[in-house]
Amino acid sequence: MKADVVLKSLCENSSLEYDLPSARANWMSVGELLKNWEQILSAYQNYLGTRTIEPAAACAAQHYSGRWVPVILALWWKTGKILDCSHGIWFADIDERGATLSVRCSKPRFISFGDEGELLPTLVEHLRDIANFSLTQSRLISDVVWGSMAASLAGGLSTIVRSHKVQDRDFAIDKAIRLLRTKSPLTYGKHGWLIDPYVVEGSDGKRLAFLRTTCCLIHLGHYRCEQCPNRPEAERA
Repeated sequence: MKADVVLKSLCENSSLEYDLPSARANWMSVGELLKNWEQILSAYQNYLGTRTIEPAAACAAQHYSGRWVPVILALWWKTGKILDCSHGIWFADIDERGATLSVRCSKPRFISFGDEGELLPTLVEHLRDIANFSLTQSRLISDVVWGSMAASLAGGLSTIVRSHKVQDRDFAIDKAIRLLRTKSPLTYGKHGWLIDPYVVEGSDGKRLAFLRTTCCLIHLGHYRCEQCPNRPEAERA
């Protein structure tokens, strides 16, 4: 089955923010995104209301990866195949805040079958330049930027787990945690694992929850992060 057919099927009645442009869509190729990253971070800083660029450098990277990673992840989970992640065929709808609203692919095609060990390097290769640009525009350490994008991976996995029937959740959770415990720049940094996954019992059955192990600094502005490792333990629970 062709990648675009599977994409269309997955995106119907799902939470994937793929090819869903705003009324005034401003599609940028990933190459254009990188060329404009300084301006995007400046807009994002204004949106967050922070005195420095560091929270924007972490959170803008997470905003893009939070739209893009779940699309690749859902296709891989459904088919076992990895979508072509070349920069030249991917586009993002960026709004005036510097936030990524949606992504789309001009030529969706599968490039290979792959397990966790093949999926993660493909994701990392696509995201590496965004991480590096955020790092050069700020004083952040790499674990913070990659930790932000790791949260996008964990968030996508959490959504996938919830999409399974209750009786299939244990298998889905095991597979998700195995992915989060496969070492790559997207899961493991200089100071250890970037995500701390755990299982909670929800009203609809087991769910995959997680905390970051690094702080994205969004709390320095108008917003808060639900996965912050610095939240009080009672509040996290």
